[in-house]
Amino acid sequence: MLGVVIVSYHSCERTANYIKNELPKLPVDYCVCVIDVQGNEHSQAMIECVLGKEDIYQKTEDNPGYGTGNNLGVKMLLEKHKDMEFLLISNDDVQIPTDANFESLMDYMNKNPQCAVIGPDCVGLDKKSQSPWNGPENFTDAARFPDPFAGESRVCYSVRGCFMVVRTQAFVAVGGFDESFFLFFEEPALSECLVQHGYFTYYPKNRIILTRKASCRRHAHFFPLKVGFFICKI
Repeated sequence: MLGVVIVSYHSCERTANYIKNELPKLPVDYCVCVIDVQGNEHSQAMIECVLGKEDIYQKTEDNPGYGTGNNLGVKMLLEKHKDMEFLLISNDDVQIPTDANFESLMDYMNKNPQCAVIGPDCVGLDKKSQSPWNGPENFTDAARFPDPFAGESRVCYSVRGCFMVVRTQAFVAVGGFDESFFLFFEEPALSECLVQHGYFTYYPKNRIILTRKASCRRHAHFFPLKVGFFICKI
């Protein structure tokens, strides 16, 4: 079974729509955990009405951030489903094309046990690809930030966290996302840890997921500072 983690930030309607209309396109059995950031009775009712009996809902009083929120979701899923081999970390603002060929992502993971993360090309409303990153050097100069995106299937440095499949064993082995990152570039930080444990990340071309937001290129200048701090920790 696939565990799907969604951190919902003041977007209960969009989250409910994603669970109801997009996730059923996945050709595998899955269980959902929604972390409803600063949720209330209205958001809880809207989200719970589209969840199945095996799914999990948890609201938070504060805003834990992307990494901490997803870590909480993974923890809650594994407490209920200890044999969950793979996780889908997903935003609720993506559209899954009917021809996305999700099976091929899972097939690659099954055939390559050292592949810890796999993520498709993510195309924003600006029509630009957002994935993958070839290496940390891509972040040192914001002007070069768009260059590595798209291209041929390959082992890469990191993929976009809005829709990526993660091997549970590897995710747990590195302690999940670094919670000192509140938002942006948690994925490269995770990749740094995974490489230290002998895992790699893979990007398959032509597996396009459409995101309702434009890419986060405008935040590229923050990454050298964040990853520099992170690498010093490991």
